[in-house]
Amino acid sequence: MNIAMQTICTNLDVCLVPYYTNKSKEEQYLKDVKNYFIEAGANVYIHDNTLANIGLSKARNKLIKNCKSEVVCLIDFDIEIINIDIPAIMKKLQQKDVGIVSPVTERFSRKDKNLVWQEKEYLACNCMFIRRDTFDRIGLLDESFFVAYADWDLIKRVLNADLKIYQHNLSNLRHFGFSRNNPNKGPIWRRDFKQFVKKWGPDGVLDRTKK
Repeated sequence: MNIAMQTICTNLDVCLVPYYTNKSKEEQYLKDVKNYFIEAGANVYIHDNTLANIGLSKARNKLIKNCKSEVVCLIDFDIEIINIDIPAIMKKLQQKDVGIVSPVTERFSRKDKNLVWQEKEYLACNCMFIRRDTFDRIGLLDESFFVAYADWDLIKRVLNADLKIYQHNLSNLRHFGFSRNNPNKGPIWRRDFKQFVKKWGPDGVLDRTKK
């Protein structure tokens, strides 16, 4: 890695919140994600929700409050990183009208193959790069969402602040969604969705088919 890339990546803090349903199998994914960013020169913060689950939103906020760098990355631990062009994403976020940048999540993201930077109204939120001053402007994650739809809420607030969100179509990852093995997932997700509708109304639900 050259000096310029190292310098730009040291302005990045990465927040990881593991929740293991099968620790012996899943902890390797956390290790791989952590090492990917450490090798890129980023700072990595981890809060393990496995034993005492305080909720994803609350855990992420706890980590964000410790972040000092210009850019924060909120990324799921149960993923495989194919390639994330961190310097390109960091450069994009230097544009003051950009609020969130995300790579493509295979099978979840709609991608225009003719575009490198695709402006979006909906993102697969498995990995989001956000300037720290954006949180200063719109606030942290809404902790009334225990685990789901806080990302949707964040997207709504970013767009309402007249900031843009972009997908970098040359950066790719796979998301495995180990939470589907949690028997409590259904009730928690439904409760969080009801909270989203209560806050934004039925017309506020994000359309996954947009752009």
